Amino acid sequence: MSATKMILDDELQTLLLLSSLPDSWETLVVSLSNSAPDGVLTMKHSTSSILNEETRRKFLGTGSSQVLVMGDRGRQKNRDKWHDRSNSMSKSRPKMIGKCFHCGIPGHKKIDCKKWKEEKEQKKKSQENVKPKEYIAVASDDEVVLFLSEENDCLTVQNGDSTCILDTRASYNATPCRELFLSYSVGDFGVVHMGNSDTSKIVGIRDACIQTSKGCKLTLRDVRHVPDLRINLILAGRLSEDGHCTLFSQTGWKHTKGALVLARGDRFGSLYGMKSRISSVDVNAVTCGTSSDLWHKRLGHMSQRGIDLLTKKNLLPK
Repeated sequence: MSATKMILDDELQTLLLLSSLPDSWETLVVSLSNSAPDGVLTMKHSTSSILNEETRRKFLGTGSSQVLVMGDRGRQKNRDKWHDRSNSMSKSRPKMIGKCFHCGIPGHKKIDCKKWKEEKEQKKKSQENVKPKEYIAVASDDEVVLFLSEENDCLTVQNGDSTCILDTRASYNATPCRELFLSYSVGDFGVVHMGNSDTSKIVGIRDACIQTSKGCKLTLRDVRHVPDLRINLILAGRLSEDGHCTLFSQTGWKHTKGALVLARGDRFGSLYGMKSRISSVDVNAVTCGTSSDLWHKRLGHMSQRGIDLLTKKNLLPK
């Protein structure tokens, strides 16, 4: 070409380059011919594609003159009759060997047992349809009845804190805590008819003092001591006898004396309650009578000699 001084254009040089490639490169030649812009092949684009293909083949470990030959994947005549089907796309669950622990039928587990699932579903539906029992308490004129609605769980904490519930239908104030009493009188004061048709004895009666959440002392008159109660019941009507005012709202309640708020609580369902503590200002009596131990606490832990001196002067009961 140089001897004849012939000048080949870029497209012709590209065609000569592609025609000189071996047969294994036929796929690349066809791809370049079909993807040429405007049907015109360029030397720059062709050489770049050839170099990329060469690099790819070296990376895959195939020579420039080798071709990738797909093996014949047809059905072989000498195929094993019991060919392993573990690689099949759709595999069925192997059949279980053994009996069900629930129904005793072999071939499945308890978790797959239809009978067990049906019984479990029926038990769940029967529990949902169970209605709570209703109790009716009947009392005569000289008996005490305490009512309490339990839409929410109200449990007593056995420490310095206790739960108080305001009850507008109770006959008297009642508490299971003996430590709340300022003084204590032991005796048989009748029984209390509970909401579950059971009865509980009233073992003591006296005034009690509690410390509200506002830090004020609240004195309750003629409180019944009922050990079987779970919470403290405060008769709402008795709170207003000393000129106090008790106000109820949708979210809570408060007990006031003029502008002073003595107690405040929240509403739980249909119940009004509050958290209270045993009054730490006045020493609450836990024993009956007028023992020296009781006056020792009431007089600021006075010595026994001082108590005996006050007793001789008839300032303390004997």
